[in-house]
Amino acid sequence: MDPTDNWHHNERFLGELKDRSAMLVEQLQKNDYEEASAVIRSIMDSRDEHLFNSVGQLTRALHSAIVNFNVDSETNSAATNAEVADSEIRDASDRLHYVITVSYTHLTLPTNR
Repeated sequence: MDPTDNWHHNERFLGELKDRSAMLVEQLQKNDYEEASAVIRSIMDSRDEHLFNSVGQLTRALHSAIVNFNVDSETNSAATNAEVADSEIRDASDRLHYVITVSYTHLTLPTNR
């Protein structure tokens, strides 16, 4: 989600909170506690909506980060696997060279019979 969307969402929430706070004060000054309770419920509903939207944005961002991490890991893993395979081939080649060298040395050394 675009960061400006989050900013607009926060601004809208703060605007609603200011408007409803003014309505709450007005209802309390009129001693209309029933309507004041309704305003409080609407403030809580607005807060809940804001909270759920924020958690949704965080969840989507986390999901995107995990997907991107997996893609990066797979790319790096392919490179790492190629390096490991190359390393194993070099190791096998070095061992074979050692066996040939030792075998050749034993074949060419004079023996005391």
